[in-house]
Amino acid sequence: AEYMGYILQNFGIRGLYKGLFATVLRDGPYSSAYLAIYKSMKSLLFQDPTQAKDTGKIALASGVASFTASMITQPFDVIHTHQQINLKQKQSYSQVFQVVIQREGFSGLLRGMLPRLLRRVGMATLSWTFFE
Repeated sequence: AEYMGYILQNFGIRGLYKGLFATVLRDGPYSSAYLAIYKSMKSLLFQDPTQAKDTGKIALASGVASFTASMITQPFDVIHTHQQINLKQKQSYSQVFQVVIQREGFSGLLRGMLPRLLRRVGMATLSWTFFE
């Protein structure tokens, strides 16, 4: 609550939505890629749709889908994070992208991938395995 007050006082209501565009660019493609890959993996692993669901196969399909979708959308997550931690700098999505490339090269767009993969893959695998 204290930090929310700080944001409102210093950046106005727009400060609460800083990084929204980057979030949509990250989460929309992630969900789309995840579901497409998950469905494809399930089709490969369960060739007979009436076959009983094997928990290990569901976990594998979910893990592969989440891993791949996370890799695809990692650059969007990096830009989203930069926008959130640099509220005082009014930089557009494309400006943040250029700054990251200039300072760190293309590898800068992959920074923080391991923690994100561990979190995303773990959560997706558990969630979808229990769901199915």
